[in-house]
Amino acid sequence: MTDRTGGLRPGVFSTAVDKPNLLQPQFVMSVGDLITGYTEDRAQLLREWEEFDGMIDRLEAPFFYVPGNHDLANPVMLDLWRERFGPTYYHFVYKDVLFLCLNSEDQLRGAGRGTIGDEQYAYIERTLAEHDDVCWTFVFLHQPLWDQKDSDRWPDVERLLQQREHSVFAGHVHHYVRYTRNNGRYYTLATTGGGSRLRGPQLGEFDHVSWVTMTERGPIMANIALDGISSDSLVTRADYDFITRILESQPVRFTAPDGDAQTVSLYTFGLTDGDDLSVRWGLRYTDDSLYLAAAVTDDEVVTEASGRGRAGGSCASTSVPRTGTLTRKSGPGSVGCPTGGETAT
Repeated sequence: MTDRTGGLRPGVFSTAVDKPNLLQPQFVMSVGDLITGYTEDRAQLLREWEEFDGMIDRLEAPFFYVPGNHDLANPVMLDLWRERFGPTYYHFVYKDVLFLCLNSEDQLRGAGRGTIGDEQYAYIERTLAEHDDVCWTFVFLHQPLWDQKDSDRWPDVERLLQQREHSVFAGHVHHYVRYTRNNGRYYTLATTGGGSRLRGPQLGEFDHVSWVTMTERGPIMANIALDGISSDSLVTRADYDFITRILESQPVRFTAPDGDAQTVSLYTFGLTDGDDLSVRWGLRYTDDSLYLAAAVTDDEVVTEASGRGRAGGSCASTSVPRTGTLTRKSGPGSVGCPTGGETAT
């Protein structure tokens, strides 16, 4: 799972947490930016971590924390991280694969200025030497240090990785890119609720989880969009029966135009859900003016208008509720046109 914050879009990560439970992974990795952070207010930070951990508690698989610049930005945040989670960098081995979780915020320099300091580098060097016979090494960190200048010991880390099978995962930039470098594959992941223009997978901007399967040939990675993961209750029998009833009821009926086709045309059609709602709509246009009206009874009319017309008219615009009181209008409910240069919807 990748960035939640840095332009947090509420609700996305909370929904995303339930998705891995449908996929049943052995565990879930992160690449940081888990809270909004960037404050020395300890009480606020505690509230943010408690909110985040409350979501993670719903995961059925273990979750491994990796810090981002939103999680570690000052000494107060660093102390709190250590109290709650322990070291800011660590490793573990699972089925002959080394998982190396690093801290790109080693010197608390903020976004775009990540580092690996001497002490962390010594740890990395020692860990790699102690596990030089694993079949693969996965590295997780927040900022893509290979794409930044003045990252301290990161170039030395890459030299250590160069002669072994490895993959590196980062976040921070909020768009997905795969790099082939240093005899390995490096990835920046997109978002799991962090700020994004969401222009689509072709531009690497989408909410997703990355699913990695380790095989004898190496890792196989699949990116799964959050809205592409659904439970078995996606459509129930009750849902199917309701949709079928609507489709079979032929809810839209058109009648022939009325009036002078050269200047005014009126198309009417009825909408019904098969129960207690029946709406009669009219669509009328004159030259460059477009009118749309809906009536439930002869004396109760709700109207909408859309289009672009000549100056001098006016429009009423309300919605048609499923139930409730409609706005009372006079007359048969015909609508004036929008003023020139305006569009009403």
